[in-house]
Amino acid sequence: MKQSLPDRRLTRRRLLGGLTVTGTALSASVAAGVGGGSSLQESPGAMRWSETYDRSAQDVECNAISPVDGGYYLAGSVGFPGGTRHGWVQRVDETGGAEWEFVDNRPGDEAPLYSVVTGPDGGCLAGGDVTTHLTDEPNATALSLGSDGVLNWGSEYARSWHVSANAATRVADGYVLAGHARSYSTQGTKIILVSIDDEGDQRWLRTFGESATTNICYDVVPVDGGYLLAGSTDRKDDSQVLLARTDENGEVDWEELYDIEGAYSLAHAVVPTDDGGYLLGGRTGDSSHIFRAVVIKTDEDGTEQWRWVNDVESACHDLVIRSDGGCVLAGRRLDEGWLAAINADGALIASESYSGEGRGSFGSLLSVDDGYITTGQTSEFDGTQSQGWLVSAGRLAESGAAPIGAEYSVADQDDDSLPGFSAIGSVVGISTAYALSRRFGTTDED
Repeated sequence: MKQSLPDRRLTRRRLLGGLTVTGTALSASVAAGVGGGSSLQESPGAMRWSETYDRSAQDVECNAISPVDGGYYLAGSVGFPGGTRHGWVQRVDETGGAEWEFVDNRPGDEAPLYSVVTGPDGGCLAGGDVTTHLTDEPNATALSLGSDGVLNWGSEYARSWHVSANAATRVADGYVLAGHARSYSTQGTKIILVSIDDEGDQRWLRTFGESATTNICYDVVPVDGGYLLAGSTDRKDDSQVLLARTDENGEVDWEELYDIEGAYSLAHAVVPTDDGGYLLGGRTGDSSHIFRAVVIKTDEDGTEQWRWVNDVESACHDLVIRSDGGCVLAGRRLDEGWLAAINADGALIASESYSGEGRGSFGSLLSVDDGYITTGQTSEFDGTQSQGWLVSAGRLAESGAAPIGAEYSVADQDDDSLPGFSAIGSVVGISTAYALSRRFGTTDED
């Protein structure tokens, strides 16, 4: 199942100098050695390099990233458009160069991966779901790979339910998978947590959520004495953002729900803050399929302190903490990859959109010493084939930067003259959202 580099039919495109970066940042230019050694100062948020990964006539979706010595692990799926998707893991070097690729090629199985975590031996664990051609129902799955890309083991969990594992995290002696499980009897969906050891053996399994309601977890983060869970619930009719904290055995200590204007609200990510509280990132929207990014700051008990809701069509898929107490988020803005910075008071202080092959979206974000590494998907505006996308960008706004305003509001988007929006663009945007819905929850079912 491990494929050698010559047989992969994988291409890499490095886009250096003159990269298209819209927003407040200027295009990144590499001027070393030009004009007698003079160089241009890098603008905030400038794209430093970009890599795309594709396979002949197949889609490549890159859903997650994890750092490892000398590079990164990427995880997602590959498959022919409209056909079966297979789990995909790739190790790349520090500038995105492919080292090896693993594809889960079990015949007849749909097995996309949504998370990846670096293991103690330098290998990785990737989590997702697998649907066999015999049952047509997904089960949570995890794959363990060595640092050389060789499969150590693969296991499935919670086989009695319709299950998807959306997130995974490393703990001292194993991993915890988080996602959702649909009940055949009540047709409700509960949040599921599965603890496994380093060999993939299940230690415990927990579910929670009221019957006949939809409860989904998109992120799990270890904290002292337990775990943080972020997602959504529709127990009060409309979908609300959900934050929960459990003990070390997965039993719920407390949970909080956050009402946001818009019937379809959820959190894709949660991070602890230095003051003991938490930051949630996600999106909200209604049946028009126009969504807006959301960031919520809470105290240690989950009590909301402030919230930020974007005015422009957008979504937050991941976030990291800034040194000034704010955060940087990654996602999409209209039909482009997007990074933005929010200060400690909940004000937008930077917003940068990035063009790949045409349209795109970022899904996972890492903070590195001199900027950010983010990954996602990109495709041509007139094409149907998606490519995995890895981007290195510089730091955004400096600490103390003044708030900025949005270019225009969601309410204005009926006007086709607005930049980046048209009737055709709206159809493309909805199609892209549907394609990413399994990982990022952009359908009404959320």
